[in-house]
Amino acid sequence: MLLPEKDQLHSLMAGLSRIGLGIDIVGVDYRVFFQNQYLKDRFGDLAGKLCYENYLGLTEPCDCCPMVAAVKNNRVEFAELVSSDGRHYEVSSAPLPNPDGTVNKAIEVIRDITEKKRMEKELRESEVKFRNLIEQSDDAIYMLFDGKFEIINRKFSEFAGVTPEEVRAEGFDFMELVAPRSRQLIEERVRMTKRGETPPPRYEFTALTRDGREIAVEASVTNIDYRGGTAVLGILRDITKRKQAEKSLRESEEQHRQLLDLIPVAIIVHSEGLIVYVNPAALEMMRAGNPEDLVGKPVLEFIHTEHRDAAERRIADALTEGRKALAVEEKMIALDGTILTAEVTTVPFEYMGKPAVQMVIRDITNYKKLEDQFRQAQKMEAVGKLAGGVAHDFNNLLTVISGTVELMMMSLNKDDPLVSDLEEVMKASQRAAQLTGQLLAFSRRQTLQPKVLNVNSILLNLEKMLQRIIGEDIIFETFYADDLKHTRIDPGQFEQIILNLTVNARDAMPNGGSLIIETMNIELTEEYCATHHEVKPGDYVMVSVSDSGCGMTDEVKSQIFDPFFSTKAKGEGTGLGLSTVFGIVKQSDGFIYVYSEPGKGTTFKIYLPWFEGEEESLELRTVSDESLRGDETVLVVEDEEGVRHIAVRSLEKFGYRVIEAENGGAGYLKCRKLGGQVDLVVTDVVMPDMDGAEFVESIREFCPDTKVLYMSGYTYNVIARKGIVDSELSFIQKPFDPLALVRKVREALGKAGQRG
Repeated sequence: MLLPEKDQLHSLMAGLSRIGLGIDIVGVDYRVFFQNQYLKDRFGDLAGKLCYENYLGLTEPCDCCPMVAAVKNNRVEFAELVSSDGRHYEVSSAPLPNPDGTVNKAIEVIRDITEKKRMEKELRESEVKFRNLIEQSDDAIYMLFDGKFEIINRKFSEFAGVTPEEVRAEGFDFMELVAPRSRQLIEERVRMTKRGETPPPRYEFTALTRDGREIAVEASVTNIDYRGGTAVLGILRDITKRKQAEKSLRESEEQHRQLLDLIPVAIIVHSEGLIVYVNPAALEMMRAGNPEDLVGKPVLEFIHTEHRDAAERRIADALTEGRKALAVEEKMIALDGTILTAEVTTVPFEYMGKPAVQMVIRDITNYKKLEDQFRQAQKMEAVGKLAGGVAHDFNNLLTVISGTVELMMMSLNKDDPLVSDLEEVMKASQRAAQLTGQLLAFSRRQTLQPKVLNVNSILLNLEKMLQRIIGEDIIFETFYADDLKHTRIDPGQFEQIILNLTVNARDAMPNGGSLIIETMNIELTEEYCATHHEVKPGDYVMVSVSDSGCGMTDEVKSQIFDPFFSTKAKGEGTGLGLSTVFGIVKQSDGFIYVYSEPGKGTTFKIYLPWFEGEEESLELRTVSDESLRGDETVLVVEDEEGVRHIAVRSLEKFGYRVIEAENGGAGYLKCRKLGGQVDLVVTDVVMPDMDGAEFVESIREFCPDTKVLYMSGYTYNVIARKGIVDSELSFIQKPFDPLALVRKVREALGKAGQRG
């Protein structure tokens, strides 16, 4: 063995020390002759000392000492030695010949491989853990290296339906695991790899097991360094159940969506403040053409400002506390600006993996209108009953007052100074009678004389009068339907309706404007009736009166039909004009509605039912010119003493033989006593115990030919309910004056064969 020169040797030793290698020369007696600086730094200067004691901490040399073997065998020997403190050394020993050719020393290269050993141990343990992890995984794991399966786990073997040996065998192709429908996908990934492109690491395909089953697979593929090359590590996860669950979920969501699409209640779902779903009912309610008109927009944008803060608090409670809000009433704004009254229930839930709120909305706008109309109708009914009762009682008093005054005037000379005073009393009673007439009209308790007619003919006759009423600064236009159907209404009362509406229109246009009266045939549908209380579907004659005046607020509109309500200055109106119109229309089985906004004028629409039949003549019956005096026997049946007294005095003054009875029972007894000697019965319609109709029926067996004159302060409808429905009956409306009563009596006695 040739040794380098001394300087070269020192240089070599220094270099080996720097790279962490120990160099020494040891004799066959294990004593150290030489150390490089690395060994001196680690173990101290060991010249002449035993190497195994100082290097390894041993008390005697180990059997595997490479130095002895190198000297003995005259060759390089290798060994790994472990010190007493557990450190590992890799030792290479070469024989070092003496000048005479003998060998009793060896030169050693010593490397501390303790850290390497530790790392190798950890690597082995890691590999064991890795393999155990792979083996225990529920996913199929494989590693391909150089086109062959290098690693497969138990799950992969089960997944492929083959043993590990079969998978590792030559000729097993990954494509055998791929169903035909997914082979094109895998082949494209292979082509991408060959082109130097990197396919997406995660993909899904359909696998084919050995028993012919197709399963859905999620694959994750990555490249790793392995044995100086690149291996492919793949993880295959069976997602068949997940796919089935996703399919079921999609089907369930689709069914849920279809259900939401079908239900008539509006559903709006919003998440993070933005609308994410609306059903068709919500589109219709919000006047939207398609979902894109609403989806993506802030939900609070469609809540009216007066309810927005409260709605925001409910949404926050729903999201943070999961609190469901019971139905609350709030206003919403549709896309076209319409203000809706809605009943909203707020329900928290999860939508597309995010916290969301479902708003279940019921549009109650029409319901609220109906509710207001119903309350108004109840109010009008209650006020009407009160007004009708007051008017009826007042009529009886007026009958006594006016009858007494007229009888007094009949007994006085025209020059008597009392006559002028009594005339003033008579005028006052007449004005009071007009007032009670208006109250009876509102309460629908006046007596009507309805006729089948075409209202166009009445309107044509009124046009000149209406033009005079409104004046020259108001443009008056009419539009009458040529084919207008007939209706059934009292012509005089219909005139009253038009006059009252015309006067109101005139007063609403102090600076001029336009007045339009229009008639047409119209059908009121179920949809219209659903939003208008008490209206029945069917065919109607519509009469509208429109003005371009100041209009009305909602508050005023809610009161215009109330008796004594007026927007006019004190002393300029009684407040009974529109209440009279309302009562006449209702009593004629019709409906009236008003449409008005401040500054935009007013339109009153009156709907009267069609009536099949020939138009009746509008000529009024005239009183007979024959003498009003008579000597017939008349029975007056009236429970109100004052009225009965006036009737008796009036008839006696004209020569009639009068018998009086305070009620139906007393009248029955007197008729029975007189038999057929009673020529005429004058009876009140409504009386306690036995009403007028019952009384008349009770006397027919012994007074079959006795004629009847009914009197009442109540309406035609009340008379009809009492069984008196013949329009040709003799009837006189309270209050009446003595001459009017005598004329009616004479007229009734002159109607041969009529018994009422």
